Order: sequence, then C-alpha cells, then structure tokens
Amino acid sequence: MDWEYQLISDYMTIEKVLQTVAPECLERTGPNQISDTEVLSIYFWGIKSGCRDLSATYRLTASYLKDWYPNLPCYQQYDKRLNRLTEILELIFGVLSLADRKNTDVAVIDSMPIIVAGAKRSSRAKVAKNLCAKGFCSSKNMYYYGCKLHLVVNGDRNKAPYDMLLGDITPANDHDINFLKKNHLAINAKSIYGDKAYISESLKKEIKRKGSALVCPPKKPWKGELNLGQHLLSSLISGTRQAIETTFGWLEARTGISKANKARSEQGLLRHIFGSLVAVGLNCA
Repeated sequence: MDWEYQLISDYMTIEKVLQTVAPECLERTGPNQISDTEVLSIYFWGIKSGCRDLSATYRLTASYLKDWYPNLPCYQQYDKRLNRLTEILELIFGVLSLADRKNTDVAVIDSMPIIVAGAKRSSRAKVAKNLCAKGFCSSKNMYYYGCKLHLVVNGDRNKAPYDMLLGDITPANDHDINFLKKNHLAINAKSIYGDKAYISESLKKEIKRKGSALVCPPKKPWKGELNLGQHLLSSLISGTRQAIETTFGWLEARTGISKANKARSEQGLLRHIFGSLVAVGLNCA
C-alpha cells in the first residue's frame, strides 16, 4: 500500500539524516524501547495523515500501527520523547532543504503568519515570549500574536512548491526585510523576487555587489499612477511570486502550519513549525 511504502521511505530518510546531524540519537535506544527514528517517523506520518495535534497522531498509531511499533509507550512518555527531539527537527529541515541545492536563476522570498492567538487574545497571550510578539498581517488584515515563517523557494514553476531553499522564524512584529538583510548571502540566486516589503535601495546595492539582483514591484507614486511599463513589471513580478504563494498554500493545506493555537510552550511551537516543514519535505527527499 502507498502509506506503507511512505512510512518505510520516511523511516529510512530520517535514519540517514540522523546519522549526519545527530548520530547520538541512533545510539541511545535501550532494549524494548521505541527508537528516536520511530518516534519521529510516527509524528511525521500523523501530520501527513491529517492529524492536527499530537494526541490524534498517537491514537491513530495505537489503533492501526501497533504491529509496526510494538514498543510504543504511553502517550505521556511518547510526548516527552518527542519534546527532547525538538531541536533535531530544525536540523533535519536544514538538511532536507540543502539536499541537492544548486545555484538557481530565480529565488522568491516572503513570509506567512504563524498564529498562536487571534486578534481578541493578541494583547494578553504570553506563550513562547522569546519567539512571539503581537503583529499585524496585511494579507489577512488582522492583528495576531505569534511569529512569522520566512521562506525562500526556487522560482522555477516546475519545482515549486517542492524546492524550499531557506527558512526561519521571527517574531510577528519583526519587519520582513530584516530576514533578507540577515540571510541574503546564503541565497544562491541570480535574482531574488520579493514584494514591496523588501524595497530598500541600500540592500539592493548590497545584493548587487555579490552578483545578484533584488527585484520588487514598483511603488505607486505619491498622488500619481504607475505608468504602462511599471504595470507590466508589476505583473511580471507577481507571476514569478506565484511560486511562494503556491508553497504557502501547499504547506497550509497539508499541515495547517499557520494555526498554532494549541502550542503551550516555546518547545511546542517549534515542534509544530519545523515538524510541519519536515513532514512535507520528506515527500521530496
């Protein structure tokens, strides 16, 4: 069956990645204990099966995969084991996004909101203070408490949404351009396409010095209109940026990544975000 093949394939990929980023995870399993590779493969399988919280993943596994995982512990112990692996999730995502990465002609950058609390609770929420803040999402026209997921993807439409090149998170009140300022040297592309939030003459010059170009849609003149050439340029950029819009839609449909209202700690929030990214990344590994 397809799900059996996927489960085995994910297990082998995770085992291979752990050998690179955290070989100690492969050495600490005792007799009659579930391995770290199994803990992670169950978690990713649950996300890809449509489970939106860990308890649903556990119930599904205990009901249908007990023969596959005879050493599955109780839910509380499984949750603790997975929590200890939270930092490993970010390392796995880094390996998967770096796999077979080559220089590309076009990279596209943008961010999406990870919502821990909606507008009504955005001023009172206190979860994961080191990662979250109150911010405004212009695309959804709403205030929220949470963080932003920044992604850089390959602008080749034949590869999107499967080719994520770089990703990180910042508090919701952090301006998008700060992520690009910090990470533009890691983006190996001839052109980097962004929206108006990334317009900066100084950054444009800095990116040009490394042999790349920052391409953003033109701003509407004060009390004026865009000319025909600017309209055409804006349409061209919008078409190229479909790669990142498709990626965000793809992520949301498969993982519900933007909805982090069940996160109760910094660890839980990181697990939700990078667990979701790895789960979809395994389909492309």
